[in-house]
Amino acid sequence: RVRGGGSVTQDNSPLYVVDGFIVGSIRDIPPTDIESISVLKDASATAIYGAQASNGVILITTKQAVAGKMKVSYNGFAQFKQLPGERKFEVLSPYEFVLANYEYARLRSDADVRNFEKYFGKYDDLELYRQKRPTDWQDELFGAPQLSQYHNVSMGGGSASTQMRLSLTNNTDEGLLVGSGFMRNALNFKLNQKISDKLRFEASTRITHTVVDGAGTSGNAQINIKDAIQTRPVNGIADELEIDLNAIDPNDDYLTFLKSLVNPLELVKQDWRKRTTNDYVMNAALSWDILDNLEAKSTVTTSKTFDKDLRFYGPLTSESFNNGGSLPLGQKTNRENFSYRWLNTLSYRVTSLKNQDLDFLAGHELYSIGGNYDFIRSEDFRLSITPEELFANMTFGRTDRHETADLTNANRVSFFGRVNYQLNKKYLLTATVRSDASSKFAPENRVGIFPAAAFAWKISEEAFLKQANFIDELKLRVSYGETGNDRIDATATQFLFAGSTNRGPGFNNVDNPYYTPTGSTLYNPDIKWETTVNRNLGLDFTFFQGKINGTLDLYKNTTRDLLLRSAIPSNTGFSTQWNNVGTTSNRGIEMGLNVYIVDKPDFMFSVNGNFGINRARVDAL
Repeated sequence: RVRGGGSVTQDNSPLYVVDGFIVGSIRDIPPTDIESISVLKDASATAIYGAQASNGVILITTKQAVAGKMKVSYNGFAQFKQLPGERKFEVLSPYEFVLANYEYARLRSDADVRNFEKYFGKYDDLELYRQKRPTDWQDELFGAPQLSQYHNVSMGGGSASTQMRLSLTNNTDEGLLVGSGFMRNALNFKLNQKISDKLRFEASTRITHTVVDGAGTSGNAQINIKDAIQTRPVNGIADELEIDLNAIDPNDDYLTFLKSLVNPLELVKQDWRKRTTNDYVMNAALSWDILDNLEAKSTVTTSKTFDKDLRFYGPLTSESFNNGGSLPLGQKTNRENFSYRWLNTLSYRVTSLKNQDLDFLAGHELYSIGGNYDFIRSEDFRLSITPEELFANMTFGRTDRHETADLTNANRVSFFGRVNYQLNKKYLLTATVRSDASSKFAPENRVGIFPAAAFAWKISEEAFLKQANFIDELKLRVSYGETGNDRIDATATQFLFAGSTNRGPGFNNVDNPYYTPTGSTLYNPDIKWETTVNRNLGLDFTFFQGKINGTLDLYKNTTRDLLLRSAIPSNTGFSTQWNNVGTTSNRGIEMGLNVYIVDKPDFMFSVNGNFGINRARVDAL
């Protein structure tokens, strides 16, 4: 987050801009491809980016191709990872375990004591467990060292008019939990082409293939961390007997006892999941210098994501026991998402002013995002089926649920303008206004207008500081601005239904399709834009010929008309409803300092530090 978060229930993540192109996330950008990262925090700097910039902007510049001979570089590493010893929980030894269970049985009844002695032995024999080797399920599930590796190969070069860069990256991590892992292959391509003295073209493509194995230990995972801690270290007398677990003998108490236990290793194998994602992001921009001081630029950004989520529940899992008749079942979800953005700007710089600089920027933006999904769940497969075999033959199971949907598109149309004015190279003024119209709101509330202004004073250019030779630059900044937030469901103001067979009316054990509301949140056609007011006072300084530089900022952000899912009576058929409720605020101080202790052509040593305090408060709900 950038300076805390203003929204209570909505997304507080910042906007990411990579090489001038707005992207949904940066998780697919290899770290070795990044040249620099900067953060825009106050409204005057972020206002030009519109609604998605209400929580700040992260500007990322990736490595550029330069003219010259083709250069090839490699960057990589390989390492083994394992669970640190201090992260492991101390658990009972076999003797401590059986002694604790014996004492618990004594507290309950004589029958419990007799039952304990049947499976673990008499009290006088419990000392034998001191020599018993335990099963540490933390070691079984997380203990083995796992390989992590990263490889990046890049090549780039070109002529004065054409530069290209290609980067290929592989990242493979074997997870600490048995059966888990992560693999990503990424391809990044950039092209800069000077078509003529007045016309320039740039394009970039990023293709990413990601595979995540394992269901983890949180959320709806069937195994949890506590299973590795609470599962018994020994099974008593049954460990000393030769028992065929594949046999069927209801009179063999020890066989029945062992079959009643759940082996965490087997459980994690039967809680199987594989998520495969293919991302395609393409950007293109055309710049035209109409005049020496007049430039037009058109930018197009498109993305397409294909996501396949396979989930297998074996007979040991609680999902199979509760909802699948203790037989294997499988779920497959296919999602396709798309987005596109078309941005046009016209910038004009006034050149006839003396001791003044003045430039104008006007722009127009179209944005749309949408997609679809297909979900199917099949049950009643044979006990011995493997996950791979199940998903290759889902036809042979009983289809419990099949749902499809085309998601409602979220569209936005924007117009914006900016004016920059500078007098005598020491007084700077910036004014910005932006109008956003979002399809997520009802027609009468769709348009939001968000102004911003900033003033800066280069104090170091004043005559009274000319004699202070140690000051290179001293600039005071003050800004005020508003940004909007529409990060809600695309259907928040619409009452829509979707087809389903999930727990619906059925006859002869066959579920019949029916219409149901698309979610548990009731729509509200009266909600409007959430607005964040940003106030900032800052100081930039550079001393001793650049050896010391930094910034100091004081800020206060207030978010009003919070878009909130507020609780409503359950007899309405819904649990929450969209509303504009309350106000939050963030205030704080930030300081960043860079000190160059040694700065020579062949050696540099610097120290960087930052400090920040943020106080967040809910002012009204």
